[in-house]
This record gives sequence, C-alpha cells and structure tokens, in this order.
Amino acid sequence: MELKCPFCHKQLSVFDNISYIDYLCPSQAKDHHYAERHSNMNDFLKSKIKIRLSPTEDKLFLRVHLDDNYSEIWTEPGNLSNAIRINHAIEVDFNELSKLENKLRTYIMLS
Repeated sequence: MELKCPFCHKQLSVFDNISYIDYLCPSQAKDHHYAERHSNMNDFLKSKIKIRLSPTEDKLFLRVHLDDNYSEIWTEPGNLSNAIRINHAIEVDFNELSKLENKLRTYIMLS
C-alpha cells in the first residue's frame, strides 16, 4: 500500500513489524512530522496518527488513537507527562491546517 504525507505529499516510509506497520513521513522539514500506525488487531486498518505542527518555534503534537477513541495534545517533545487527554478522536482536516492548529491551541489554553 502506498501512502503519502498529507503535508508534503511525499511517499511515506514503511516500517513493518509483526503486530503493526508504521508509515512515517521521510521529509526532514522542520514545519511538520506525520506518522500513522496500522495494527493487525483490526486487519491493518489505521489505528493511530501522530502529527507535529511547527510553523513557528512553538511545536504542537497530536496523537489520535482511532482504535481507542481518544486523543492527546502536548507541546514539549518527548514529554507526554503534560499531555492533555481528549475523550474522543479528533478529526483532522488536512485541508484546514490553520483551523486544526487553532483548535489544538484552544484545548491547551482551556486545560
């Protein structure tokens, strides 16, 4: 299966494991990161999405757990202890990234 990054449209790199397959954006761009995991628990359908948006120095991280129906948002790389848990899977519209960024920043401000 060939998948493309919704940000830069490059073909995603594939990392195969017995229980899942990870697809990662190969771009070295500093403005985004995109990854998705397909789990064999649900016939290798997409189970998780991880996004980093960094149009400026401020980074936003979003992990959507499609399989468990919740999302996490955080702002510090590698620091999930401060992640905000949202009790639903946030729908990501890649055509409206500024709206997504505003939505994520609003969740952070209100938490």
